[in-house]
Amino acid sequence: MRAAQAVGGGPAAQLPPPRRPWRALRSSLPPAGAVTPVPSWPCAALEGRRRRGGAARAAQSLSATPESSVDEAAAAGAADALRAAHVPEVPPEALFDEQQISGWSPPLAAYAPLGAVLATLRFAAWIAGIAADQPWFRERGVVDAFLSLLGVRVVWRGEQHLPPHGTRHVLVSNHVSVGDLLVLFTRPQRHVHLITSALPPPVYAARHLPAILRPANKATYEAIACEVAAAAQRHSPPPPQHHGLQRPQHQHQQQRGQAAAEADAEAAEAPVHLFPEGGMTNGRGMMRFSRGFMIFADGLPVVPVALRVRTAFPEVRCHTLDSSFLANLWWFSFQPWTELEATALPAMTLAPGESKAAFVARVQLAIAAELGAWVADVNIQQKRARAQARAKGSAPARRLRIMSVAGSLVMTFTPIFAAGGLAVAFVKKHDAANPPLKHWAVQRRKEADKAFPTPNRWLNFAICLAHGT
Repeated sequence: MRAAQAVGGGPAAQLPPPRRPWRALRSSLPPAGAVTPVPSWPCAALEGRRRRGGAARAAQSLSATPESSVDEAAAAGAADALRAAHVPEVPPEALFDEQQISGWSPPLAAYAPLGAVLATLRFAAWIAGIAADQPWFRERGVVDAFLSLLGVRVVWRGEQHLPPHGTRHVLVSNHVSVGDLLVLFTRPQRHVHLITSALPPPVYAARHLPAILRPANKATYEAIACEVAAAAQRHSPPPPQHHGLQRPQHQHQQQRGQAAAEADAEAAEAPVHLFPEGGMTNGRGMMRFSRGFMIFADGLPVVPVALRVRTAFPEVRCHTLDSSFLANLWWFSFQPWTELEATALPAMTLAPGESKAAFVARVQLAIAAELGAWVADVNIQQKRARAQARAKGSAPARRLRIMSVAGSLVMTFTPIFAAGGLAVAFVKKHDAANPPLKHWAVQRRKEADKAFPTPNRWLNFAICLAHGT
């Protein structure tokens, strides 16, 4: 009692009961049935890598150069190398066209009606091939027939630089047309192609296309990183067991189940192909590569691939700054023929001590040197901002775009109407020069008028028919 009075200052004060550790631990646990939030690790194999990466980033923030400075230094080094190779500089606005047709030539005007019909049929073939999603679509003969229907010829060069069949690797290429995906259709092994996430979900749900389509987003990158880490664990000795506090086993099994549901066994071992630019250009230069794919590519060989596109009418562009995916697909199908040339360069790997930004710049520099193309100081976010600004342009700019579209439609359909008018005029002239070729009733009526000159022409016609003349 004296101790209580000394602490509390009076007889009513009491010492709190001793707090036991097990009670504190039980009070901190969630109630039964509650959902416990878990970290967003794609799989348990990446847990150690993520922790080590966090420690490395913390050390880098204290002592090393910031990543943005590394990006700027890598971009400056790539620009100096391209200048040394006498590659002409290209401003960012020159990478994107504003009109589908830059000029009309007599051959293009004559081909336009046929091109419109071919583009519509080929556009329907694209949609039908994705919607059918049948296993026979992956047969070599079917793929060759499909490419012939599209008028596409694929040429691969430098195939000796590709890793052997069965070795997972990453193909990185520039993006110059909506049909660049077709270069994968001729490969003997299916590739996982990371395509824009703006497409409808049924496109990614297709399982029997010559290429495995996945949306190009962070979730897909982490899923592929999980597959790479799991494959590395299968080929390495098991790690030592630790008896400390570990994650619950049921959570690990749930995440592995989700990863298995996202990709089948073939996709988990297939090579990966992507466009780090994030969008298309007209081929006069390149946008800066994004380094998001290094989430899964730092442990795999990266093969730079330089893409070139040749068409019958270079003045017809399959892509503009603010054109939609379906419009790009239609204009790509408009060409009578298209040649896609893919040049594989020697594989690259991340060197010890090399930053990811420097490695990505080195990969892009190899492609730019092969193409002789300038790497402009613009990325996909800046391109989208330009497109939005153009969509919100002034009234004169909108009127100019409307007039441009109207002019394109007029130039496209004028040959059709002109051909129809010439055909009608020819038929009328031919009928006027050859009266017996007219309708038999008209001829019989004229004969009746001559044989029976009565005021009633229809009566004359009936009498003529009755006599069999």
